[in-house]
Amino acid sequence: MSLVPQDEIARTVGKEPGRLRRAGAPAVLALLGAAALVPVLIEAAGGGPLAAALGGVAGNVGGGYLTGVLEKLANRLRDGQSRQEPDEIRDRLAADLLTALQKNDHSAGELRAELTDLLVEVDGFGAAVSAATGDLQTHLVACVSELAGQQSETLRRLGAVDARQRGMERQLRHQARQMQEMLDRQRLLSRRPPESIAAAEHAPPGMPRHHTAPMYPAMIINAAVPAPATGLRWQGGEEIAVGDRVYLLHDYLLDEHFGAAQSVVFRQARGLQLISPEDPGQGHVWLRQAEVRHRGRDTQHALAALPAERQLLAALGSHPGLPSAVQLVADEGRASLAFAWPTSQTGRPCETIERAFGSDAAPMDSWQMFRLFTGLAGLTGALVRLHSRKASHRALEPAAVIVRDDGSFVLRDLGVAAREYEPGEGPAGYQAPEQQRGARGQPGPGTDVYQLAAVAYHLITGHPGPVPSTRTAPRTRPTAPAGSSRTVGCSWPGPGNTAARAAGGRRRRPG
Repeated sequence: MSLVPQDEIARTVGKEPGRLRRAGAPAVLALLGAAALVPVLIEAAGGGPLAAALGGVAGNVGGGYLTGVLEKLANRLRDGQSRQEPDEIRDRLAADLLTALQKNDHSAGELRAELTDLLVEVDGFGAAVSAATGDLQTHLVACVSELAGQQSETLRRLGAVDARQRGMERQLRHQARQMQEMLDRQRLLSRRPPESIAAAEHAPPGMPRHHTAPMYPAMIINAAVPAPATGLRWQGGEEIAVGDRVYLLHDYLLDEHFGAAQSVVFRQARGLQLISPEDPGQGHVWLRQAEVRHRGRDTQHALAALPAERQLLAALGSHPGLPSAVQLVADEGRASLAFAWPTSQTGRPCETIERAFGSDAAPMDSWQMFRLFTGLAGLTGALVRLHSRKASHRALEPAAVIVRDDGSFVLRDLGVAAREYEPGEGPAGYQAPEQQRGARGQPGPGTDVYQLAAVAYHLITGHPGPVPSTRTAPRTRPTAPAGSSRTVGCSWPGPGNTAARAAGGRRRRPG
């Protein structure tokens, strides 16, 4: 990355003194935050991954609302809709950030916390105040004091913080401590002897003034370090902290296993959000995590998969059948991604089609069959959008699809769409021929078609489909409606006829 956040902040202060003098604390926060993020946007617009660019600037900062704002602008830059000059990028982002901050809602609170955290981590406030002089320096210190006061007030309102609030309390106290240290440093800076100020004014060419040796105690910033391997197993009823949020794990769908090289442990579970910075209420989520136990050939790819899945989901845009990511936290040792789990009108989590229709339960009547095929037909639109990005889910099974209150289906996550193909991938009982070890060909859109049909086959007949290489005709449940075997091969929107061939076990091996 050719630009440095502190340099961009100092340059902005030097070029925009009048604008900063007239700005209130929110506008100052937006402009300084935008200046710090210019290197991130330039790298992302050039094709670099946004998550990696953010990590290079400030560790885990930007895992929520801020990431969404950055992704939108990065996409406009890639498409040539916005100029790519640093000052124009900064001003465009600053306008977007200020608009969001002025909404005064939960998302504005989340964004304010993320921008504050960003500027604390990169010493952006110190760089800005050091680059300013006279009344501008006084005004910037006042703005920083106001922002620090807002953090302290939030802490005061929290009152006694119990175990369920420890994530939010930890982040706020870290920010408040760092900002107070920065303010103390600026008070010492204002009392520096004149000769040290003159030395700073005559710094060597190319070195910003705030990079000269200070005559005051240095502000200590906790560097972003890899999260240590916990060595703990996920269990139902356990509370886990992911970044600044705390979740209560459920037993249903909980899974923990090692990768093929035994160097990374993969976890997933449904959970209940107990506390988050922007919303003290509760919400159900689907959690996925990859944690490095020891370095191996697959660790880099395993950790990059979840940020890549978040980026792919952002690129797909809005669609009722696609999941919604609510949190991404990634560093050199662990990556975690949380999706919103739809809830019913009663506040309970919606069921997967595995539970809603019962893959091994009572026979399916004609009305259930109609609901199933209507929901699956609607889900094909989300899969088509995924296929348009040259990606495929490749992990479809009854537990991977959720039924909303209105009867529509939504994907629990994007499966393994953001991962490279590995022989033997895919859920047992729903693997397409090309996913099996030793098979010829590569998975693709046809893999999703096969798996979707295999799901329908299992739910209608009450037993998993035949081995892909066999030609066994589907057997219906004893009391299933007449013609249900033909129903498996009915015509439906999207790749219906291909799905019927897959469900009947007559799909040829690729190649």
